[in-house]
Parts: sequence; C-alpha cells; structure tokens
Amino acid sequence: MAKTKCSIKGCNRTGRIRRTWCDVHYERWRAHGDPNTVRRQFKTGKCSIAGCNIRAVTRGWCHKHYVRWRAHGDPNTVLLHHGPNKIVRRNGIVRIQLIRRDGTILWAKVDAKDYDGLNLGRYRWHAQRDKNSHTFYVRTSIYKQRPKMLHRLILPNAPIVDHRNHNGLDNRRKNIRPATRSQNVSARLLIW
Repeated sequence: MAKTKCSIKGCNRTGRIRRTWCDVHYERWRAHGDPNTVRRQFKTGKCSIAGCNIRAVTRGWCHKHYVRWRAHGDPNTVLLHHGPNKIVRRNGIVRIQLIRRDGTILWAKVDAKDYDGLNLGRYRWHAQRDKNSHTFYVRTSIYKQRPKMLHRLILPNAPIVDHRNHNGLDNRRKNIRPATRSQNVSARLLIW
C-alpha cells in the first residue's frame, strides 16, 4: 500500500488517507464539517463575562455563567426569583405564587389553617409537572432531603393522596382526600 500525503496545504502527514485527507483532517471534517476547523482553545484565566472575576472553567466562562447558558441559552440570564414565594390571603385561602424557569407563573391554593398550622411559609415552593398525567404538583426541595410534596405534608398518613378536581395545584382540604391506588387510577381514567 502506497503512502500518500494529505491534500491539505501545509500538512505533511502520511499514512492512512481518507477522502484525500490524513486522519486528523478527516476527523475534523466529520466533527465540524470542515477539515480546516480547529477546536477553539480558551485562555485559562478569568470569566469572559464583563464584571465577573471568577476563574474560567469552560467556554471561557465561570461555572455560574456556563450553567446559565446550559439552562437558558444565555450566560447573562439572571434567574427570575429567589427567596420566599409571594402569597395572597383571601377568604381563608392562601394562594402561593410559583414561577417556573421559563417565566410562567402558576398559583397554588392551600387552606390558611394548613399554611399557618404546618408553617408552610418556611419552605420555597416550586411547580413540578408529572410526566404521565401532565398535571402540575407543588413541591419543595430541602437541602440533603428528598423533595416534599405539599399534599403529602397536609395528609401525611395517607398512602396516596387524590385531588378531587384533578388540579395538583389545588391543595385545599376539600379538594384532597386519602385514596388507594385503584381509586386514584379510576378517578384519573374518568377525565380521559
């Protein structure tokens, strides 16, 4: 087998040739669509975002800006909401504002007695979408603990909690009840 040179100008590599290129240029073409593309090398040092002096980790950004880019597509995106949830009290019902990552605002309902009695204001609440039923439920994340669902805190001894109106954000006592798995599934089947 005759060894030939790579056809890229300035490359003196010999050996296995594919598409008239050496292995290095062939792999660049496969990965980037162009045999002359060289992967960008970022300087180690500070984050390239203006005003950030944290050490750069990847793509020229610090870890914080890289995570923002992965989650939102923009390293300058600032998360919308930190701190306690906004609440509105009216007629014995507490409405808890839940802001999703995409900026959508949802409202959860709970009885004022449960909100005050269980001290639910100490938690930061989030909306979690169920993959199977596509229903939103209210949960909290506590450092180094499993996430806690709001309806499980209100009815802690019930093996399964059923939402009568099929709205997982409505956690008033009149809407949730203890149920067995078969009762919960049969209630779910009625709406489909």
